[in-house]
Amino acid sequence: MSASPTVTWLGTGNFEVPPGRYWNSFVVRGGGLTFLVEPSPTSLPHLRTAGLGVGDLDVVLISHFHPDHTFGWPFLLFEILDKRAGSTGHPLTVVGPPGVAGFLEQMMDLGSMQVTHRNAHARLEIRYVEASDGSRHQLADLVELRAVEVEHVPELTCLGYLLDLDGHTLGYSGDARPCPGLDTIASGCATFVIECNGTHPNRDKGHMDTGAVRELAARYPAVRFVATHVGADVTAEKLPGVLLPEDFTTIELGSSARSG
Repeated sequence: MSASPTVTWLGTGNFEVPPGRYWNSFVVRGGGLTFLVEPSPTSLPHLRTAGLGVGDLDVVLISHFHPDHTFGWPFLLFEILDKRAGSTGHPLTVVGPPGVAGFLEQMMDLGSMQVTHRNAHARLEIRYVEASDGSRHQLADLVELRAVEVEHVPELTCLGYLLDLDGHTLGYSGDARPCPGLDTIASGCATFVIECNGTHPNRDKGHMDTGAVRELAARYPAVRFVATHVGADVTAEKLPGVLLPEDFTTIELGSSARSG
């Protein structure tokens, strides 16, 4: 029997970066692959702090194009180029909403990192996968990804994901207000990593609040809920039955959390 997948949080905070938490980003290891979910602005130094190297990354997964979810990409790509240039047989797959390749290239242009972008794509095996609502992507023999569109802000396509890791199914909400897509994810996973932006009703602002998370969890009692992208006022007492990890916490899917 294969080892249970693990999730290591590089950050658990929302856009406002509450005290003691950095921007939401995490690493999933399972099914023979290593995923970086959301290349946040602090994802590279926090990979190092967690003892994880960019050389191990197989997939970068992006839910939407807001800066707290993506602005670590230039630093990450520079490091990957430095560590993996000339290597073969270890492609990097970048999965995100439609237009993901152009969006990341534009980011490199704005940062005057065109040379790094060109060299990385000349020397590395980088593959971009555009996901959309209901699309399925076989990333390895034992790993399938399914995208689910969620409602966050009208100007962006925002996705959640179902990740089947050799029979262990992990759901991730991205940023979302209460919407049918979240029920789709919850009904298809054993563990659901879900954003919880605050204790106040943020539903008109495109985010889940503690009340909305409790309501969703009550509808799916067999699912393990794990909160991330949290605000300063989100506490375990306000999310009974929901795991609230700290930065650099690692969990095994199906077991309790441990600090890394």
